[in-house]
Amino acid sequence: MEDESALAPKRVAVPGRVLWVVLAIWMVALGFRVAYITQINPDQPLTGDGGYYHALGNSLPKEGFRRAFEFSMVTEETAAHPPGYPVLLSLGSRIGLTTPDDHRMLTALVGSLAVPLLALSAARLAGRRRRGPPPSARMVGWAAIGAAVIATVNVNMWSWDALILAEPLVMTATSLWLYALLVYDDRPGPGAVLTAGLALGVAAATRSELILAGVVILVLLWRHRSLPWQRLALHSAAFGAGALMVLGPWLWSNMHRFEEPVLMTTGVGTTMLQGNCDSAFYGPLTGYSDYSCFDRSRSLMNLDMDASERDLVARNIAGDYIQTHRARLPVVAAARIARTFGFFRPVQQSFFIEVLELRGPHWVVWGGLISWQLLLPLGIAGVVLARREGQLIAPVILVAGSVVAAVSLTQGADRYRMALEPLMIAYAGLAAARCLAVVGRSTPAMADTGLGRWLRKWSPTPEPPVVEPLDSEPLDSEVPLDATPTSEMVGTA
Repeated sequence: MEDESALAPKRVAVPGRVLWVVLAIWMVALGFRVAYITQINPDQPLTGDGGYYHALGNSLPKEGFRRAFEFSMVTEETAAHPPGYPVLLSLGSRIGLTTPDDHRMLTALVGSLAVPLLALSAARLAGRRRRGPPPSARMVGWAAIGAAVIATVNVNMWSWDALILAEPLVMTATSLWLYALLVYDDRPGPGAVLTAGLALGVAAATRSELILAGVVILVLLWRHRSLPWQRLALHSAAFGAGALMVLGPWLWSNMHRFEEPVLMTTGVGTTMLQGNCDSAFYGPLTGYSDYSCFDRSRSLMNLDMDASERDLVARNIAGDYIQTHRARLPVVAAARIARTFGFFRPVQQSFFIEVLELRGPHWVVWGGLISWQLLLPLGIAGVVLARREGQLIAPVILVAGSVVAAVSLTQGADRYRMALEPLMIAYAGLAAARCLAVVGRSTPAMADTGLGRWLRKWSPTPEPPVVEPLDSEPLDSEVPLDATPTSEMVGTA
């Protein structure tokens, strides 16, 4: 039997100098985030969720997951959102970082970690091929640099810091998850798959629908089905253990804190309620949500109910409405998905984000929309390239499926998409490196220009050396040109 390592595709490592470039880009990204919070947009107001996260992060070390009930000053157990982001903020509060600006800075630091993680992920994608010739080191380096630059300039990667919302933690967790999966796909081992499980646990503890992406372990096992089943079983157990280490305490506490069963959050009913009513099913708000829809539940709730019971009431009202208008649901679900991905009424959606959700200055809101529209085709191109080379694309497919499943029954909002955006950046880095390679090979006519020389020198796959043709045609005779004629070479008269 042949050695398994000899059959495995060779991987090209990231050049050392590229790692220094990525480190410099990360520092620039973090510096800009700090400048945005303190100088460019220092007066950003907190939204409802931002205020919830900030207050709970400060009270969590002393009171646990409790907050004041909305109709009185009595505190109650809460699971309005998953626990990941409040726990992160509470770590800062424990060491004295309790002000909104402190929490913004902590969020910016954690969110900026996605930049180097996505660079490393793009390098993994570019540095290994299951089919075709091995890639060049320049290809790997440009993929890493491209992903880092895109992650730095993409508005949707840093605009959340000032809002004290959970999206930066989600994006960093999914970036780590993708990198760990790519490492495992290169060289299967318990360490990589355990890290992937931990990262998925953090991501799901921040956006609960991402628990569906845990199906990726089945894809990995299938891709490495030639390994002994004992090793595959160990890897599966390590992945599940990593996820349970993060989610287990939360799931266990929810079983004992509430009257009704609660899995991850008691906010599902609230979200469904505001997105399943006449104004969100018909008319200009189709696919969006309407806060006035909460009025249907006011008379059915009282002070004796806990959060789980109120959530059940809201889910029942939303479920009854969906059942009554089920013929309209496919149209509304399509509108929700299109709104989430910026294809349906993007101008209206941007207006709502700026005016109703108060999520930043005008240029930031529009910059986020344009960033996504530019990223999407490049990211899709990277996924197609990775698929052709036999690379792992299941993380993108599964996260996209989780987003679609979540918004189909709730509402169309770009916040759901933020778990997918960093994955697209990693694959966009691969596509950017390939584009540079194509341009570098197609610039012989520009060779005498500065741009042409730069592209030909630094393109990921440099052109082969050109052999200059001889000035004269080769002679058919083997006789040297300077040979002296002899009697044998000259005919007689």
